[in-house]
Amino acid sequence: MNCKEGYQLYKPQMLSGTRRIRHYIDYSSLPVSLVPSIIFPTSLNNYLGFANNREKKRISFLTSATSDFCATTTLPVLGMFKVVISNDPLCKQFDDIFLKANPLMAISILTGEVKIYDAITKDGASELPILDRLTNSLKEIGGDTANYIVLGLAIFIILNTMREK
Repeated sequence: MNCKEGYQLYKPQMLSGTRRIRHYIDYSSLPVSLVPSIIFPTSLNNYLGFANNREKKRISFLTSATSDFCATTTLPVLGMFKVVISNDPLCKQFDDIFLKANPLMAISILTGEVKIYDAITKDGASELPILDRLTNSLKEIGGDTANYIVLGLAIFIILNTMREK
């Protein structure tokens, strides 16, 4: 499979140790009034490592350990990837099942209220570990300094995301 411009194709062996790609549908920006109407088809439970995190408002599953992926990199030799897109055909199938049960979500994807993305996780965890580690490290720093670091990092991520689109 080919990658879109600016991305390179990688073999799954580029993921060191127990790191795996997890596919997410994130509805955390959806208006609160719409969240109770979301239907989660039971067939989604059949996907490897399926997780439904209602608190963080996202569902996910582990992609195949043998699937290639496309990525932009910061340091590919060290396995540090900036943006990851799995080539696992189950990602499209997972999205289709969810969207068939929730047809109005297609509009929410276009407006940015629902996001679909892939991320590398350690040990197949359903959460994004980098953010958790960053939060814990900043708690150790404490005080206003930590707040300024978080604010600066958030602004940097938002600007980077906007530039890539």
